[in-house]
Amino acid sequence: MPNPLEFAKIIRDPVHGYIDLDNLAFDLINTGAFRRLRWINQHGLAHFVYPGATITRMTHSIGVYHIAKKYFESIISNTKEEILREIFGKDQEGEIKKEDIRNRFLPILEAAALLHDIGHGPFSHASEPVLAGIYKDQCINFLESVLGIKDVELKTHECITCYIIDKNKEINEILNSYGLNRRDVIAILVGREVQDSSLSVAQIRVLNYIISSNIDADRLDFVLRDSYFLGVPYGLTDIERIIRVARIEKDRNGNLVLAYDIRGLSAIEHFLFARAHMYRWVFYHH
Repeated sequence: MPNPLEFAKIIRDPVHGYIDLDNLAFDLINTGAFRRLRWINQHGLAHFVYPGATITRMTHSIGVYHIAKKYFESIISNTKEEILREIFGKDQEGEIKKEDIRNRFLPILEAAALLHDIGHGPFSHASEPVLAGIYKDQCINFLESVLGIKDVELKTHECITCYIIDKNKEINEILNSYGLNRRDVIAILVGREVQDSSLSVAQIRVLNYIISSNIDADRLDFVLRDSYFLGVPYGLTDIERIIRVARIEKDRNGNLVLAYDIRGLSAIEHFLFARAHMYRWVFYHH
């Protein structure tokens, strides 16, 4: 079985600089379902107001993949060993080996990061009402009868994303060739237990935080990328500082949460204000 994390290619990204692609990422990027994202504009018709708003879902997804990897490495390094042991288990000798955690769970996270937007329709969110009108009932049936997910609200493009990951032959062959379970990828994206997934509730929660939370790889990339291409200063944020101080902790009720060291407070405040300003001045532009 090939190593999914073995280095494959380097690409040059205008926002993050050089991005290393491993075998798994390179193979997924070359699938038809992913290549289609080259032609999906991230901001619909925003380029009529901001001529530089030519960001595609493909470049954004690669950026999310890059940030998610860094997030994962930082969390594994910063989280206390007893919490890691509770989340990811231990080996036969009772030890927790971070390299084993990386080899087992990072490929699943990478796949989720790269594929999280493959269900978007033309003009991204602008076509969401059309997709909902056509596929809403089918989406509900797929979630409940195939994935075993009930009482969860997903946007239509999110449901279509799960359907493509579950049914696309090309993607499935790649995941299978690396020994990955497609239902694990879906579980990370929806943040819920999914039928036939091998991940525990704790593992799903922690990996989902990296992809979908208030400060996640998705939001960190779009704030930086949108600010760069639209020519507005609101989104310039020190995401490196935020990622470096991230870890998993337990709250007062014993629940696993994504936490940040107080040293990253200023960077987090800046990010939250930047995001608010981007919505106000760019995304909700009349």
